[in-house]
Amino acid sequence: MDKERTADYLKLLKQLRDAGIPSEIFSGDTKNLTKQIKYGDKVGIPFAVIAGSDEFEKGEITVKNLQAGKEKAKETSDREEWLKAEDIQETIKAADMVKYLKEKISS
Repeated sequence: MDKERTADYLKLLKQLRDAGIPSEIFSGDTKNLTKQIKYGDKVGIPFAVIAGSDEFEKGEITVKNLQAGKEKAKETSDREEWLKAEDIQETIKAADMVKYLKEKISS
């Protein structure tokens, strides 16, 4: 999490909550993405929305499907193979975030 982008993160959070998607912002060690993802796994969060300065500049976000990632991790120990798996991670236009997540949650 880029501290200078806090207002942007809060805007994303509001968009998700306004759309009825339960959401939270990880407020722990924000420089360690692995800790953030592990926290999401631990509390049963199905998707992580990842956005840094580069993504904001491009108008994009990355959505990581934590449930699919956990299932794929059971099947392989090869990180490269895991990263290539479908439905684990996708970069989308930020404007499509709510629609994308609603579709994924309902399927």
